Amino acid sequence: KIHPSYHIYGNVSSKDPFIPTKIEIVPSDGYSLSGDIKNPPFTLLTQGSSTTIYTGDAIFRQRINGNGKGSVKCTVSYQCCNNSICFPPQDIVLTLVL
Repeated sequence: KIHPSYHIYGNVSSKDPFIPTKIEIVPSDGYSLSGDIKNPPFTLLTQGSSTTIYTGDAIFRQRINGNGKGSVKCTVSYQCCNNSICFPPQDIVLTLVL
């Protein structure tokens, strides 16, 4: 959930100084990732730019295969900005119990 009037970055053009959102998913033994992560819909930062942004509810999806008890460590790296300010890049680590 991205605060109204703020955004995080998807693809960042080499001409822009922003930090793209990256998600690293590491499953425990007995589990594996299936396919590529599915990114949410994006919009262009500005007309004619190749830099894309996510706003609102940005839901990233990854299929995980396995069974039994386990966990998945998910690291989300992002930079949040609005039209006036960019905050320092952040890393959030989530551990999901399966």
